[in-house]
Amino acid sequence: RYRSCWLRRHWTGESRACRLPGCGQLPGDVSHILSAECPALQPYLANTFPHLITMLSHTPELLSPLLNAMHSDKDTSTSFLLDPSTNPTVIGLAQQYGQAAVLRPLFQVSRAWIWQLIVPG
Repeated sequence: RYRSCWLRRHWTGESRACRLPGCGQLPGDVSHILSAECPALQPYLANTFPHLITMLSHTPELLSPLLNAMHSDKDTSTSFLLDPSTNPTVIGLAQQYGQAAVLRPLFQVSRAWIWQLIVPG
């Protein structure tokens, strides 16, 4: 499981709010962090998003599921970022173009997003 402020409350006695500077929103869970809802992470993610678009520029059919996921609710975007292969549109594209051609670039994009949150800057 991913450690988040939401889970830390069980062993630290702290609140379940996000502990990043300038945030404090409830709940400080994985969805809060990955969905770009956390104001403390928004500058980093704003710099990362154009890079993700560039990563998929050679395969525009993969851009649509990414943009749809990132502009939907936080549970959908979190699910997509953690495992894009479970997205119905991605499943259809993988059947059409092959798993390697679809899943490899989407997992690279999702890992780039997540990595930016782990090692900002």
